[in-house]
Amino acid sequence: MSFKPRTTAPGTSDNNWRHTSYGGKNSCIHIAGGSVLPNCVGYAWGRFMEIMGSTPRLSRGNAEDWWGATGDGYSRGKTPKLGAVICWSKGRVGDSSDGAGHVAIVEQINSNGSIRTSNSAYKGTRFYMQDIGSSYALSGYGFQGFIYNPAVGSSPIVTPPPSTQFKVRVTASVLNIRTGPGTNYGTNGSVKLNEVYTITQTSSGPGANSWGKLLSGAGWISLDFTVRV
Repeated sequence: MSFKPRTTAPGTSDNNWRHTSYGGKNSCIHIAGGSVLPNCVGYAWGRFMEIMGSTPRLSRGNAEDWWGATGDGYSRGKTPKLGAVICWSKGRVGDSSDGAGHVAIVEQINSNGSIRTSNSAYKGTRFYMQDIGSSYALSGYGFQGFIYNPAVGSSPIVTPPPSTQFKVRVTASVLNIRTGPGTNYGTNGSVKLNEVYTITQTSSGPGANSWGKLLSGAGWISLDFTVRV
């Protein structure tokens, strides 16, 4: 099949993400308003279905349990492929008291091994894109692997990393530089009001809005407190 990446949020009436009890096709947990969103499990299940064009056999349990649910019959591996589910655990697998993990869908594979994923966050951000490095690590989570979508060819389509370089001016009096794209990362200095910096990479994720990586290599800053110049 010709793979078409999803880079925008699905419509609220899209049946791939509407719960079955509200006339939709998605039987994951209902969140609100007839939708299974915002929720990483409901999103990934619906996106996998959208790509396949039929109802998937994926787990509907916690995200960290998907990797081990091999009874679904889908092939698994450690190499990314388009349309695949990427799975992360949180704490001890099967113990939801220390976190439920995260799942997302691979929308783009870059020549340097990094990927771009589409996501949703449980009772948080309904839809967001996230860039993941070639180690496939996600801060605070354990990488498990990829569940491959049978509707997509076995050979990944590799594209060059997107060029995201641009300049921003700081609008906060003082803004922390983080060692990664999120407030859960440590600090590595700060930037100040009206200073201008070059951003080479962007990222977003659960509990965060938009983050930019500084050209200097010092780390990441929140782009919510900047404007483009």
